[in-house]
Amino acid sequence: MVFLPFQTFTFGSFNNLSKITPRVARVWSEILGRLPGSVLFIKARFLSDPGTREYLTEMFRSAGTAPERLVLSGPVETHAGHLDTYQGIDIALDTFPYNGTTTTCEALWMGVPVITLEGRTHVSRVGTSILTHAGLPELVAGSEEEYVGKALDLARDEERLAAMHRELRGMIRNSPMMDAGEFTRGLEAEYRKMWIAWCRDRGQALSQASGAQAPAGDAAALVSRGEELFTAGDIDKAMEAFLKALEIDPANTTALNDLGVACWTAGDTDRAVHYFNRTLAIDSSNPDSLANLEEIERVLAGKGNP
Repeated sequence: MVFLPFQTFTFGSFNNLSKITPRVARVWSEILGRLPGSVLFIKARFLSDPGTREYLTEMFRSAGTAPERLVLSGPVETHAGHLDTYQGIDIALDTFPYNGTTTTCEALWMGVPVITLEGRTHVSRVGTSILTHAGLPELVAGSEEEYVGKALDLARDEERLAAMHRELRGMIRNSPMMDAGEFTRGLEAEYRKMWIAWCRDRGQALSQASGAQAPAGDAAALVSRGEELFTAGDIDKAMEAFLKALEIDPANTTALNDLGVACWTAGDTDRAVHYFNRTLAIDSSNPDSLANLEEIERVLAGKGNP
């Protein structure tokens, strides 16, 4: 366990040491320089090595931070001990352009707010994603100057900071980050879009290869066309295509389910339920219609809550 000076305001980072660059050290040093008496607590695997500690100390010395403003620590033996160490941090500072992921989630779960700098690539936007889904977009900075300002503003606002320390775990527990079901449904929806696009492209390729087109009266071709229109956002024409397919093949479960999805998207829940039930009357184990009905019930139940 690392024991920090009593009543010393502590910024911290438990990120991989390779993410702490001279640029990061310069920005963090500016924060320390503008908040007298504060310290920076850095915990990382390789800080047990004296040479690595000296290298990092010199990096910060070059950026204007005296060694006594740094608290350096190697790893903690147990995961519980590692999480407990977050109690020594007032505000966590995210690295950039390579953001933290696990460390950011851990900090928030342990009641420690994190300041991040948003970039343009995936690795530099992870912090933005986590904080936004946690309901903390105000902790995302768009520039180095804003990053410094947000860290200092929060450090000087004792009441706001104390509230975050008390409330962050509850915020995380109730955030979309912890809603595995919603995440899975969203991911499945994206997979479905990919599958529809693949089927459309595959069908076009086969048609071009054979030199022929599916007849206008072909139910499968109408369903495919309807899915293409639906993906393009033309809900009305997509519904027309599905209905024409059902005129040809009333037992086409794909057309029935797709029509239910289109109705639901258009806001007609009753018709959506009707078509999903028609699908299940033909195929009682149809996974798409079962999932869609379950989702409608979940949404309606949620709207009924006070």
